[in-house]
Amino acid sequence: MVDLPAPVRLKRVIITVDSDNLPESTIEYAVTIAARLKRPLEGVFIEDIDLLNSAALPFTREICLTTGLTREIDIHSVLSTYQARMLRFRQRLAQRAEQRSVPWTVSSIRGRCRDYQFDSLEGADFCIYFHASETGQRLHRQHQQMARTVKQLLVLDGGDDNFYQALNTLLLPLEGNQVHLVLVHADVSVAAPESHSISRQLSAVTRLEHRPYSELKDLLQRMGEQLDFVVVSRRQWRSELAPLLARLNCPLIVIG
Repeated sequence: MVDLPAPVRLKRVIITVDSDNLPESTIEYAVTIAARLKRPLEGVFIEDIDLLNSAALPFTREICLTTGLTREIDIHSVLSTYQARMLRFRQRLAQRAEQRSVPWTVSSIRGRCRDYQFDSLEGADFCIYFHASETGQRLHRQHQQMARTVKQLLVLDGGDDNFYQALNTLLLPLEGNQVHLVLVHADVSVAAPESHSISRQLSAVTRLEHRPYSELKDLLQRMGEQLDFVVVSRRQWRSELAPLLARLNCPLIVIG
């Protein structure tokens, strides 16, 4: 018997969502990146396993934050809601992708929205996560609709040339805008911007600011509602990042 090699998944761009409130600008951004890279686009709808477990309990009720009204929920109603949301996500993604002739698929997985499903999303060039709260989503939509030409990114240093080549790809759809990039380094001490080769690699950046990793929490709190994207390398992912990024009101992009 001959062992056949495991099938190799094509590199692709992935965008994940867990609600109806994914901004059109984020879908358009994912489609643009996929079109430029000539990669297929995969949409992944995450069914929140915690909500499903709660719905299995007797007399579980949902409270509307705006009206204060309550209603009973069960597993069947939650699954029906997930199916309807995934269908709408599929329609929106298909419309944008087909306009740009980008191959696309949509699937669903069950998990916790803030666990970042790396194992399920193996082999992607970029994973774009958007799982803000309803308030955060509303703020993000208002923020995106503002007529402003300065785009602000917070980037955790990936440490090698491949990371910065991928980062340049992420910057391409932002052509025509001023780009303010805050680069968070792993070191406690940071090289002066004029002596750092990164300044020359990121040609689209109009303002580059260097910060040590020790300031990351304060940066996220101070810049949170102003950020357009946060970017991190999957290779450099640290377990403590998940709670720090849990309140993001903008897309998180994981490279590799």
